[in-house]
Amino acid sequence: PSTKNGWYVIHPGIPPFGAFGHWRTGLTHRWSPAHLPRKELEQLTQDLKHKRSQVAAGRRQANEQAAIRANRKWNHARTNVNHPYLKRKQVGVYGIRQVHDTLLVPVRVRGELTSLQSIGPEGGKMFMKGGRIKGGFHLIGEPFSQFIIAEGYATAATLYEQLHQPVAMAFNAKNLTPVAQALRKQYPDAAITLAADNDMWTDGNPGVTEARKAALLVQAKLLCPDFTGMDVSTKPTDFNDLIALGGAL
Repeated sequence: PSTKNGWYVIHPGIPPFGAFGHWRTGLTHRWSPAHLPRKELEQLTQDLKHKRSQVAAGRRQANEQAAIRANRKWNHARTNVNHPYLKRKQVGVYGIRQVHDTLLVPVRVRGELTSLQSIGPEGGKMFMKGGRIKGGFHLIGEPFSQFIIAEGYATAATLYEQLHQPVAMAFNAKNLTPVAQALRKQYPDAAITLAADNDMWTDGNPGVTEARKAALLVQAKLLCPDFTGMDVSTKPTDFNDLIALGGAL
């Protein structure tokens, strides 16, 4: 409840069809009635292609409008950031801004600002409606012969401060592969490390699963936080949690 992690789309008709999924874990599933007659199945397939075309056009328009709003909001945000989330996570300010009590983290695709991630005082995170996220990242430091790809801001900032290497923040587990592929294309000879969130409290451990998949695709190393022997009552998952519990990289 209230997390906004899930989504669904239903196309009414005879028969109806649709899809649903979970943003955080990357789960997606298409749905349609089973055991349809051949004629109805062919019609359903044609309807689905048409709907996909409409959805794609609508998504492109939404992306363009969101990018305009994101740039306007970003340009009016202040650069002197002082935020309770950063104090609680004990990390610095790296290319982010603030509006009132909300942190703004830029999402960039091929260098263009496409969306913003908002982080509230208590750590609640939301993306700008309609903004493009896939393949987008926020870069801390400048890539050179080696760099790291991680999920969230606190994790990326922690890795940057601890290892003194540039870090690309992919925002979520499902976006690790698109970001890794984009950066591998841009830096074909770089040594890349995928820094996974250890989502051991979530079925299927999506953080490790997606990071491993991305690492294999771009021939990168995989780094995962190990909480063995630590107090895990707070259910830690990432490298920021690891450092907070007294661990080391």
